[in-house]
Amino acid sequence: MTLTEIAPLATEQIYAAQKVTDHVDGPSGHGDCRYLSTLRKAQNHVNALGVDTVDLVVVMHGNGLGMLQNAVGNDDLKTGIAWLKG
Repeated sequence: MTLTEIAPLATEQIYAAQKVTDHVDGPSGHGDCRYLSTLRKAQNHVNALGVDTVDLVVVMHGNGLGMLQNAVGNDDLKTGIAWLKG
């Protein structure tokens, strides 16, 4: 095989469908850093596998409900949550 024949194979990745659940059950800390980190990890997961390959759910309970409460005054959280809902 030549390099031009191998290159497309190296960039194509086929993933099996995945179902993923992320739990948010604690306070975020200063600057909502833990909440934002959870949203970034979720976005990275979807970006890596493709929106049609992964079914991702974020479950918030206990102190994790602060993610929604804090989104009222934090545009980054608001944007991340809106992206995840979409």
